Amino acid sequence: MIIAAKKSRKLFVQFLNFLLIAFIAVFFIPKFSWAQVVINEIFSDPEGGDTGKEWIELYNSGSQAVQLNGWQINGSGKYFTFPPFLLVPNSHLLILWRADGQNTANQIFTKTETIDANIGNTSGFIALFNSKEHNKDTIVDYLEYGKAGQTLEPTAASALIWQREQFLPAASEGQSLGLKQDGQDRNLNDDWQIFLAPTPGQANGTIVNTAKQETSQQQNEITTATPPDETASSASPVYSNYSDKVLINEFMPWPSSENEWVELLSFSEQIIDLSGWQIDDAVQESSPQKISDGTLINPGQFLKIELGKNILNNGGDQIRLVWPDGQFLHSISYTNAKPDFSSSRFENGSWFWTNQPTPGQENKKITQKTSDPPQTKHSDLTNDLSPVQQSPPQTITAISEAVSQEKIAVSSKKIDNYATPADSPDEKPLSQTQAAVSYVPAVAQIAEKSSDFSPLLALAAIVGLSCFSGIAIVYFKRKKLIDRE
Repeated sequence: MIIAAKKSRKLFVQFLNFLLIAFIAVFFIPKFSWAQVVINEIFSDPEGGDTGKEWIELYNSGSQAVQLNGWQINGSGKYFTFPPFLLVPNSHLLILWRADGQNTANQIFTKTETIDANIGNTSGFIALFNSKEHNKDTIVDYLEYGKAGQTLEPTAASALIWQREQFLPAASEGQSLGLKQDGQDRNLNDDWQIFLAPTPGQANGTIVNTAKQETSQQQNEITTATPPDETASSASPVYSNYSDKVLINEFMPWPSSENEWVELLSFSEQIIDLSGWQIDDAVQESSPQKISDGTLINPGQFLKIELGKNILNNGGDQIRLVWPDGQFLHSISYTNAKPDFSSSRFENGSWFWTNQPTPGQENKKITQKTSDPPQTKHSDLTNDLSPVQQSPPQTITAISEAVSQEKIAVSSKKIDNYATPADSPDEKPLSQTQAAVSYVPAVAQIAEKSSDFSPLLALAAIVGLSCFSGIAIVYFKRKKLIDRE
């Protein structure tokens, strides 16, 4: 019995160690999963006027894609809330501060109506949170420059990502402050340097002939780097210009005050270059609108394309997404639009008219449903514009043997007259997660959902399971010893 008691105590100690490890994993691993997104470079003092020229660059140094939807960043005492945006691994995101423009696959504009203050020139701070709650558990990254004691320094210090009274020297006019190497942030001053030539959206480590280190204070040492040599070059990333995994997801044919727009959604796991793509209406109705050169769409991104002219007819029309070579990728037909109603695509391919447009975001609650038309497929909409059901892009057959495997036949769906809300089934919008689910690794989805992760609930589950397992082990061990006796 003495031996049995000793073994029981040993098992109990092992059980306590297991609980300790589980506790550490539950409370600290979620925090580490966000550490892959870092503030990579800031440009707070442009030459001349600052408004609309300042920017903050983020970098995802991890192996997981991170959904930034609902995150917040503070660069001047004002918080900016991120729209849906999937930051893929080893990529930059440029946040154009207090600037107006159309978001792209690697740029987000904070808008002057949202942010009414510039980033500080001689001193300031940048704080990144993965929630609208601002505390030590939600802060992801932080830096301050020019002087210590900035507003959110205590929060960052409590999260162990910054030291109290630590600060970086401020960059001079026209210079930027950035990590020496993209994503390599150990929360030390030595990680940072001043760039005489800012590198927005590009690697920070492409400098040549680093100048002698300058010191502002004993603990605030920073390297000043000379501009890249004119003969040195860094290859710009090249993105595919053709993909069958981009489709029309929502459109507004009759806005009362703004331009017409079409929202595209990418199912691809790669960034796609939309340069040369076109948005067109029915045949011979009007000239197509070319998507601006350099427009990129990220995996799972909802990208709003404003139409610079009135292309879509209020009484009914067709919207066609066209490749650079003139082939039709995706087509939607509709009848009888209403003012300020958009038509949105939902999870099973159904389309609904809604008075809650969501350009650049996941489609929301429906208010009107359209009837479902007959189903068929077409490879040439020029000759046949009959209504057809929309097929998932990845299952559509090739147009011809001469077309590469990436290119697909046109699918089209006609959106008919409105039905009453009572006729509408309970449909779900096609979310950004669902759009990328077949292509983005499962770990990316875990990262996306980890903001909803509850450590207390998880810990309770672990404790309950561990207690049950521990009791069972002790019981069977004791029973085995008794049987031997």
